[in-house]
Amino acid sequence: VTRAEPLCESYVAHRAAGEPRDGLLHVLWLRVRDRALARWKTEIVRVNRIGHPAIPRTLDGGATDAGRAVVVTEMIAGESLEELRRAWDGAVPGEVAIALVVELLEVLDAAHARGAVHGALRPESVFVDEARAGSRLCLVDFAYARLLEESRRRRGGEESGAFAGFTSYLAPEQRTGPYLADAKTDVFSAAAIAVRLLGGDPIALARAELAGRARRDLVRALVAARGLPEEVADALLTGLQPARVDRPAAARVLGAALRDAMG
Repeated sequence: VTRAEPLCESYVAHRAAGEPRDGLLHVLWLRVRDRALARWKTEIVRVNRIGHPAIPRTLDGGATDAGRAVVVTEMIAGESLEELRRAWDGAVPGEVAIALVVELLEVLDAAHARGAVHGALRPESVFVDEARAGSRLCLVDFAYARLLEESRRRRGGEESGAFAGFTSYLAPEQRTGPYLADAKTDVFSAAAIAVRLLGGDPIALARAELAGRARRDLVRALVAARGLPEEVADALLTGLQPARVDRPAAARVLGAALRDAMG
């Protein structure tokens, strides 16, 4: 097992003789019924149309004998943003954190332009691989992230413990109503990831959603502690608005605001 999460385990998939390269085989908790398998396989390979180097190609999909969903992607290397945060003792240096989030927003904007959304972004979703051609970022679970969220809901939607990492980066409308994924929910998740990289607690951020002053104070304190301009907090707060109507309509809008804030 190369990676293990509450709803997914990943393994190295060795290709048969003559095949060009190995891949990663992701076994999801979610079970897929036979009658839905063909449609589901079509959906997971649709991500290949994005054609962005930060989004790994989906090589295949199917189900185990027990019916659990399986996705095979190209090989992925590097460390996740969460692993990097831990390596930096809980907080990534401010300029590095914002640069990574701006790059993430650029990737999301490219995907959104092709009609694809991630839907369940979190720091464990985003890997940094300096040797990767075309992009040092890689969104490892783009093909199946929404399936993970569907799995969590089927297991009762636990909001604490092992499942907190799935819920605390979701936009409010994703946590409190029927599942929704679009550009505005991805923007919220990217801003929440920025808070995490700067040393903040996304669960505390979620609890502060209804208290505007508490949310503002939390974000401004993090930005100041990392020695970043106050305008960075202003930009992040637009992405973290609980009301969808108050958030940027496109990832590139928040990315541009963060770049301007950093000068």
